[in-house]
Amino acid sequence: MSKREHKLLSLTGIELSQLSIDQLRKSFKSSLDGGIHGISFSAYEEGQKPGHQLSLEQVQKRMSILEPSIEWVRSFS
Repeated sequence: MSKREHKLLSLTGIELSQLSIDQLRKSFKSSLDGGIHGISFSAYEEGQKPGHQLSLEQVQKRMSILEPSIEWVRSFS
């Protein structure tokens, strides 16, 4: 793990390397349930990459997953 990655993880206040998969899932869900101010994400699905034409329906479907937990989204697709 790079120094930068370690620093970012240390800012969460959680030592992720010591958690089980179940504990990681619960921690992540707790964060989502509390709401996240913003996130950058890509609307591409598995197997897609820059240059693929994304349909409006695909983008709306992917954004609807984030909507309940996140105030704003920056998409770079």
